[in-house]
Amino acid sequence: MKKKPKPKFHPRAPLRLKKLWKDYPAHYRIAKYLNVNPAEVWKALMKGKEPVNQDVRTKFGLPRKPRKPRAARAIKADTPPLPDYLQWWRYELTKTERETIIHLQYINRY
Repeated sequence: MKKKPKPKFHPRAPLRLKKLWKDYPAHYRIAKYLNVNPAEVWKALMKGKEPVNQDVRTKFGLPRKPRKPRAARAIKADTPPLPDYLQWWRYELTKTERETIIHLQYINRY
């Protein structure tokens, strides 16, 4: 009798599901063990798609909320430089100097 070949999992498949495959060598068995929909297990293992449901994500060993990609540095570099008055306000003044200016403006408004 030939041995069944090990399925090729997607590279982004959760590690917990890959480990559970050793004990439960079928997606529907893993789904029954974790008490989730078998289609979710199949999509995660074979397609690398992360579930949206937070409870299912935790059962798969993923964080409850998906990570948001950060903005690329190239996008930040394309922004125009700050005007001179903002450059002066943010980088040349200390915090106490800014606070005194704001306080004096507040006092002198009446």
